[in-house]
Amino acid sequence: MLVVGLGEVEAPTGVVGLVLVGEAVLEAVVAETDPPIVEYEDAEFFWASLTDYDAQIRSIFATENIITEALRVFPAQHGTAVADLGCGVGRSFRHLRSFRVVYAVDNSKNMINKAMEQQEANVVLMEGRIEDVALPERCGLVLALGSVMPENNDHFHVMMENIVRNTADDGVIMLYVPSMESRTFAFQKHVDMMIDEGRTQEEIVDTTRANILRYQFNPLGYMLTDSSLLQKQWLKEEIEYRLARYCFQSICVEKFELDWDKQVNLPQYGHYPPHWNWFVTLRR
Repeated sequence: MLVVGLGEVEAPTGVVGLVLVGEAVLEAVVAETDPPIVEYEDAEFFWASLTDYDAQIRSIFATENIITEALRVFPAQHGTAVADLGCGVGRSFRHLRSFRVVYAVDNSKNMINKAMEQQEANVVLMEGRIEDVALPERCGLVLALGSVMPENNDHFHVMMENIVRNTADDGVIMLYVPSMESRTFAFQKHVDMMIDEGRTQEEIVDTTRANILRYQFNPLGYMLTDSSLLQKQWLKEEIEYRLARYCFQSICVEKFELDWDKQVNLPQYGHYPPHWNWFVTLRR
């Protein structure tokens, strides 16, 4: 494994990785006090503060799924360069062994330091941000799985423009982003649970309003996760609309359902339909 441009790497204060942040749905009980808001520029503090990655963050690679299957059947793997933007602790590396080279990029030194332990020979680790990293070559496959966390819609397009710049002319881009529809459905799950508990309509309305304020639920889709991290939630049609400007040959948006035992640690919701996010495949 080759490490590029790291300098001295700080020892990790916690285990962090390539993850879905905010994959948890709303808790059944509203906290007595509102959680502190973690601003976008302080997101690195969030990652560094994690003490147990497996317990606190559920990896999208915890199970075999449509993403691992897409990587397994991707054509011409042996001659293809791959970019893993937001590689985290390298949970994806074992699924990318047959590719010629993997440029694994992350802006967190703690994540990169942990990813070094994966010891995959075809991986080149690089420190950088999705919006401005310049890869050594344009890649036939570019992954940004759970790592596109824009401040606003303009910032999203800055990130996408740089992703496109680093993608070969006939390349494929794979994104994994939170679902606004699922986030909204989570509110209804909570309402149903309160109905089952015999709560009055007034209690349900008051609690739901408190949750809307707590998570800063808004039509723009920028709201807080259960970890108090600001994150964009995406509508399926919104994804297609905002990506149409890049004139991709195809835009495929698929529902990625999360396993209640492996990827969502909230057993009180286990009898409801699963939470989901969006797996997006773009072909240039």
